[in-house]
Amino acid sequence: MTNFINGLAPVEFISTLFNDMFLTPTETAAETVERYTHVGYRQITDGIPISRDEQIGHLEYAQTNLRGFTFEVQQVVFDGEWLVCRHLGHTEQADGRGVDSEVVTFFHLVDGKISESYEMTRPVSGNDADRDVHTAR
Repeated sequence: MTNFINGLAPVEFISTLFNDMFLTPTETAAETVERYTHVGYRQITDGIPISRDEQIGHLEYAQTNLRGFTFEVQQVVFDGEWLVCRHLGHTEQADGRGVDSEVVTFFHLVDGKISESYEMTRPVSGNDADRDVHTAR
């Protein structure tokens, strides 16, 4: 069993993923999704299925409509195939509202790319209406 993902420790992989997707993107959303996911990628967030193309739309939305995003990784567990991460995230909406969330994600990795993602979110601040930040596109 390997302890690394594409040469990175699991927590470094998560940090790089979040940076590239949300914090400091240096390429288009489509290019980032291409780099990190398999063609048949699928995601389920809070029971809502999200295709690879919808994930691209979500990243485009986040990169265009959110003023800011920060995260704090709480736990990471990796068994060589499944990467599990619990993090606290803070988004600043375009209207200035802040939304804090706790997020637990199970990533299935194949050849260093994400093939499946199962994500559960819980608003810590705001209200349940703010939950849409996790699936907006």
